[in-house]
Amino acid sequence: MIDYRRIFQVCMVVPDLDAATRAMGGPSGQTFANPWTYDNLVYWTPRGVVTTPRIRVTYSHQGPQHVELIEPSPGGFFDLSTPHGLHHVGLWSDTVGTETAALVAQGWTVEAAAVSPDEGYGRVSFVRPPGGGTLLEIVSTQIRPLMQGRVGKPLDGVTA
Repeated sequence: MIDYRRIFQVCMVVPDLDAATRAMGGPSGQTFANPWTYDNLVYWTPRGVVTTPRIRVTYSHQGPQHVELIEPSPGGFFDLSTPHGLHHVGLWSDTVGTETAALVAQGWTVEAAAVSPDEGYGRVSFVRPPGGGTLLEIVSTQIRPLMQGRVGKPLDGVTA
């Protein structure tokens, strides 16, 4: 069962990270962490392994639900050639594999994961509800310290 109290972020894919932080921060008063870069980000997908050449990422400091902004290079899972805007909602999980498998059993579709279903999905999976809609990113609580270090502030949300 999805515990929506564990939501910690909403993610938007944007063509220009710097412009998006200015646009998002100005009207709302949000501040954002210094961006960081992932090079050659690899995800398992039902179509095979996909490598995203580069993404730049930032999170809002304010919470409890943070805004994540991703600026991707062409190609890969976050490619801007697909519709952009709200990309996914992130939810902390102590059992990514178990929660992902339970959702799949209820008709959800795995769009991507850190590793294949045979390997238990790893520390992150992206699942889409039956009939379509916004992706749910199921993220292992094991990486919370890494993310908090990058953001420079605790990533809030009700967590176990």
